[in-house]
Amino acid sequence: MSLVQFGTNIASIRKKTVGFYNRSGSAVTVYEGMPVCYMFDTTNNILGLNKATNVKGATTPEGYQNEGKFLTVELPYTDNLLWFAGVVAAGPWCNKSIATLATRWLDIYKPNGAIVPVRASVACTTGITILSLETDSQELTQPLSANQGRPVAISEETRALSDVADASISAFSDYSGTVAGTVRATSTHLLLAGTTGVKITATADYNGTHTVTYIDSTHFYFTGTFVATETGTMSKNIDIVLARLCPSEFIYQNHTGTALSVATSLGTSDIVVNSINVTSAQTSGRFTALEVKGAMTGTGAATGYGLALYVQADVTGVLSGETAGASFWMNLTGGTQVNEIYVVEVGLYESGANLASCERISPLCVRSQLDSTNTPSDGHYMITFICDGGGDHPDGLFACNEIQDIALTGASSVTVAGKIAFKVGPPGSEQTWYIPCGTAAG
Repeated sequence: MSLVQFGTNIASIRKKTVGFYNRSGSAVTVYEGMPVCYMFDTTNNILGLNKATNVKGATTPEGYQNEGKFLTVELPYTDNLLWFAGVVAAGPWCNKSIATLATRWLDIYKPNGAIVPVRASVACTTGITILSLETDSQELTQPLSANQGRPVAISEETRALSDVADASISAFSDYSGTVAGTVRATSTHLLLAGTTGVKITATADYNGTHTVTYIDSTHFYFTGTFVATETGTMSKNIDIVLARLCPSEFIYQNHTGTALSVATSLGTSDIVVNSINVTSAQTSGRFTALEVKGAMTGTGAATGYGLALYVQADVTGVLSGETAGASFWMNLTGGTQVNEIYVVEVGLYESGANLASCERISPLCVRSQLDSTNTPSDGHYMITFICDGGGDHPDGLFACNEIQDIALTGASSVTVAGKIAFKVGPPGSEQTWYIPCGTAAG
């Protein structure tokens, strides 16, 4: 299907009529722009036909192409985020309550790349903000991993929206001495650093939707004229914003945290789920088949994962042959090479960061943990060097350039004071090599 990048007036391309089924335990209000997902696993036939017997019936068993799978939608839940159907279009069904276990026919905008109105609860910037499905949410929001967030759209309008928790405001004060033309609010809010949009109500002078700026855990400020101190409430600001529905632009292959599966009957055949295979004949400039960038700008932000890339391999079967969690190979099959060549390059560059309180910094960290009662017969090593047979052998293990000393942490790898020990060679005939260190720990 070709993408409709900027919308169209052809209704059959923009919209689709579906039945919204409320499977929750209470009534649900339908809103314009509300995200919905297909009931991909239903056996209920919304057309009232049992296709297995071609007679009137409420269900169609698996294997008989049940229309309910592509004509029935529901709110996003943990088990259906992979089956995003679109967002509710404006119509007489909006702002109407649907009883539990009831169905209501309505129109949705299909996620085909068009720019359409969506219901959102996150501060949006045109062409930048990613909007995501979230479990049990009637609006698009941030891609929170804990909520199985699935990115499906990019905002095409700037609006100060938010999903902050409701909170009371105990006082207002003049803040113009610090930031001209602003008012400070005192509240036990749950805002994060930065700015966001909230609704202020129950006041005499400050009601409305405001873009507020975090001061600390009990204060924020917004543009306005101070009149008098009073009390009020703050709440989330959820509303319509234009967005491009483009789930295909994001990689999401996840079913409720469960891995999708390939056929198990392929025997010894090679299996590749995602493949990138490109070539370039350029004579200058940079070329790469895949570029991944990740930037962290928040104060106090932390990550236990790879900032730009996190790769994990889980094994419960029995492996045959050498296996790596991630493999990197470079095949040099032609050309006269005149520059340095590395199969994997790891770099760390600092410019302007304050590292005075940083405990340790290193371009490379290698971790390993094994059950102490389950040690491999050939030993457990942090790094293994293997020189494949034939051809020229390496001139050494390391080439060091402009390194003043090598610091050592942990005494378990030290057999000679001031040196790091490496075992080199095939099993049974290893040689122990040492690298001098500036400091021997332990």
